[in-house]
Amino acid sequence: MCLANTWYKILEKMKYFTVLVLLFIACYGVKKSKLVAVQVDYKNLKDSILFIDNNANIFILQHINIMRQAGNVEYERRFFDLLAFDDTVCELKKIIDIKTFTKIGNTAYKDKNYYYNFYNNPNSFPNIICRKVK
Repeated sequence: MCLANTWYKILEKMKYFTVLVLLFIACYGVKKSKLVAVQVDYKNLKDSILFIDNNANIFILQHINIMRQAGNVEYERRFFDLLAFDDTVCELKKIIDIKTFTKIGNTAYKDKNYYYNFYNNPNSFPNIICRKVK
């Protein structure tokens, strides 16, 4: 009986070890090429607020507070091209009027047709909410 309990305990531990080994193999097997970020070349389109990439996508630049350590806040440049408009997600390039686009506040923008508000909330997507100018 004592030998059976010992084998049972060993088999229980091996079950967890096997799962860990399989998980390690699955994660290690991911090709490094999938983990490399694609370098995007952003060019200033208007007033260092609007930028354009090689695929003609238009982005709004925001400087985001990143706290890497307690009491140490850094700012990162982030580019946003998607916005919420009429309960849908759409690309900025489809509705923006570049000529009249201006910054009207720290995180607020306007063109002749729309107001754009940026929200730095990691739980929301997209970060830019768009509404028609009345």
